[in-house]
Amino acid sequence: MHLIIECGKLNLISKDKLDMLTERDIYNFLFLPGFSTSENVTNVSGRGVGLDVVKKNIEQIHGRVEIISEKDKGTTFIIKLPLTLAIIEGFVTKVNNNKYVFPFNLIDEVLVLNKEKIIVSQSSDERLIFHRGGHIPVIFLQKILKGNIQERSAYLSVIINFDNSKYCIVVDEIIGKQEIVVKNLGKILNKNRIFSGGTIFGDGSIGFVIDVQNLIESVISK
Repeated sequence: MHLIIECGKLNLISKDKLDMLTERDIYNFLFLPGFSTSENVTNVSGRGVGLDVVKKNIEQIHGRVEIISEKDKGTTFIIKLPLTLAIIEGFVTKVNNNKYVFPFNLIDEVLVLNKEKIIVSQSSDERLIFHRGGHIPVIFLQKILKGNIQERSAYLSVIINFDNSKYCIVVDEIIGKQEIVVKNLGKILNKNRIFSGGTIFGDGSIGFVIDVQNLIESVISK
């Protein structure tokens, strides 16, 4: 509640939208430049400089910081950093003749998805399937990568389980499980937040490691 009051004082959000804030939205105000809960400026607090710098630098290396807080118990800051040079178990797929790697531990199953099974929302462009007793969002990786979606009677897809939710990712081809060395993409490609790194395969071809959270968030934000 104290955070909400301070947000109102600093005009960071209009009063009519205060009731619409989620717990995550409220905590994210801590990372805004100029935000401070200190009433007086001292040498160590009150200037609104600190967490915004932390978040900015973490995001520059494709990391993220999250907050979990419970009244009268405490607050936990979770910092997640990407692999810059490591060997991981990846699940290699192909889209438009390029290879894309998903972390193998997130793969739930491979699914041949019939076109008629896809449910298109009337209120938005969202696509869903009903699978194993629940509705699962369908994400066409071709569309995210700015490619052309080829109309087919059936699509090849992988079901991933991320953050206790399932998502159906449509790809062109599945190559399978491989151990890969993940490397940093460099300054130019680092701007594309759906990639957490890259790799070079034995045949000399390159692949991109998918940052699943940023992939999902890029779809939800549209």
